[in-house]
Amino acid sequence: MLKEQLLILLSTPFYLVVIGTEILISHLHLKKYYKLKDTLINVYLCVINGGIDLLFRAVYLVILLWHGVAPNDEQLKVAYNQLPVTLGDY
Repeated sequence: MLKEQLLILLSTPFYLVVIGTEILISHLHLKKYYKLKDTLINVYLCVINGGIDLLFRAVYLVILLWHGVAPNDEQLKVAYNQLPVTLGDY
């Protein structure tokens, strides 16, 4: 998780500078590379992508909370007692 955060902290400013420089140079050369419609489509797709990412993270959290509970001592004893019978089936 720390590596992912570090990558985001380092790459985001880099991309902002590169994209900002590209927009500035295209503006100074009177080139119309970016239109408002294209920018709005990109923003829309970024928001949708962020929403999907957030949805998947919520699903992962629910799965981890649901399955992440360790068995208590009684459940562990029952599981150990069932183990020879289960392995005998294979």
